[in-house]
Amino acid sequence: MAFVQCAECGREISSEAVACPQCGKPGVAARKKAQDNKQLIACVLMLVGPFVARALLEPLAGGATFLVGLGLFVANTRLR
Repeated sequence: MAFVQCAECGREISSEAVACPQCGKPGVAARKKAQDNKQLIACVLMLVGPFVARALLEPLAGGATFLVGLGLFVANTRLR
């Protein structure tokens, strides 16, 4: 455990402190944990995102294909 200087008030605090006891500014450990959480969420979204997008968009594409095919069928039967 090392002591670091608070960026807000200048008081020495533990590097593992969640917040400065003097001014309440989040400590180094809290900021690092928040950044790690953001990176974890980004990684999960990168892994899961394509599957979710495909599950949501594929039925729409299938429905659009069906409607275009139906329109072409109707247009073809009316031309004869």
